[in-house]
Amino acid sequence: MKKLWTLCTCCLSVGMMWAQTGNWTDEGNYDTSWWDGNNRPEYHISTAEQLAGLSYLSSQGRTFPASRIILDNDLDMEAHYWVPIEEFTGFFDGNGHTLSGIHVQNIYGNSGFIATLKGYARDYTRGTVYNLTLDETCELASAGLNSTATVGGIVGEAATYTTIAACRFLGKITFEDHRGELTIGGMVGSTKGTVNSCRNEGAITVKVSQKGSAEAGGIVGECNGKDIRITNCINQATLSGTSASYQSEGIELAGIVATNFSGSTINGCLNEGEENIRFSSSQTIYSPFSAAGITTSNYGLVINSGNTGRIAVQSDMKATVGGISSHNSGSIVNSYNIGAIACNGRKGQTFYNNGGGITGVFQYSTIGITPLIYGCYNSGTVSSTGSEEQIGSIAGDASYLIDKYNVPTRIRNTYYSTETGKSIGNDYYQQSQYILGVFDMKGKDFRQDLNYTAFLRFFVKIFAMWNV
Repeated sequence: MKKLWTLCTCCLSVGMMWAQTGNWTDEGNYDTSWWDGNNRPEYHISTAEQLAGLSYLSSQGRTFPASRIILDNDLDMEAHYWVPIEEFTGFFDGNGHTLSGIHVQNIYGNSGFIATLKGYARDYTRGTVYNLTLDETCELASAGLNSTATVGGIVGEAATYTTIAACRFLGKITFEDHRGELTIGGMVGSTKGTVNSCRNEGAITVKVSQKGSAEAGGIVGECNGKDIRITNCINQATLSGTSASYQSEGIELAGIVATNFSGSTINGCLNEGEENIRFSSSQTIYSPFSAAGITTSNYGLVINSGNTGRIAVQSDMKATVGGISSHNSGSIVNSYNIGAIACNGRKGQTFYNNGGGITGVFQYSTIGITPLIYGCYNSGTVSSTGSEEQIGSIAGDASYLIDKYNVPTRIRNTYYSTETGKSIGNDYYQQSQYILGVFDMKGKDFRQDLNYTAFLRFFVKIFAMWNV
């Protein structure tokens, strides 16, 4: 009995030792002695207290615009709750090190390891987070709040001219019973800058209730601006969203970027993670419930990217799912899907379910560009259990390909397997003249096309050698 009491006491002591008490920015928890009051070119941080000092100084208006902050050690931040660095405009160099035990709670506004990152035109030494890892013990969590929040594992919101590069997030982002608007990314919630060579392995889980909505991407929640580049990034984490409230305003999940606006490019990215949305309600609701391997809403460019993860929406109302995008009014080029696509709406409903190996819905743009699917292929299965489904191996719904200016939307040189169903689920207006070069990968036309392409490449190579 005495041994059992001793064991329980030890376990309790260990549990208490690792529990967070207060915030890192509380008096006595932080150290600012490393900062001399000037904007020196370089500062080194080697302890948890010094890193907390950076957070404290940011709350006092210090943004370090001319400084490089270098992390010299792996740091355990478990002792207290992390208060995000309010605004940072310098260069944060993780130096290949790892942070453990970063815990952020009761999330409002911008939030992450850094809340807001700002850069400067033509100066890439500012507004940068580089070579930093947050491990599996890190968590950003909130429950029962009514707030608008933009949240990322590394940065909440990144402004124009910012860069997040060579970073990795393995923690968790969790929202329970949220009643506000959420924009979430494994790396950054919203960006107008560049994200390069980053990897997310941290699960994102959201449950929204009355008036709640969520758009979440494994790498970025939202790209909104000109010349945004999301390059060579990988998501390996599971994204999950649930709601049982007919007053909720929708959930959108994507492996890389939830919403990719015009002027944004996703290049060389891969999603390996699963995505699952579950909406259950007996009430009619018109809000979107959609998921995609790369981006739910694409108005920009997706190129050289792929999805291998299973993407599924189970909704009592409308469901829209795509291997690359759920809604595409931009361009998808040289990209592929081999993951299983499940688009399951309520049987007997009057809404269409749209599921496609490349895109759920493919339609004209409202901003004067010419949407395109080119050089893509799908070999993943596409399924639906709804009574009104538009399911296709390439696109679920391609019935609105001409805009009011008579500018067509086109599909070119794109491949599918007949084992996954017909190429286009719905081409209601019979606009097949805009859907050219769609080949069955087991068919004769596909082999001929490959042979013709190989011949052209050989001819070009010989011609180039002859002109040397």
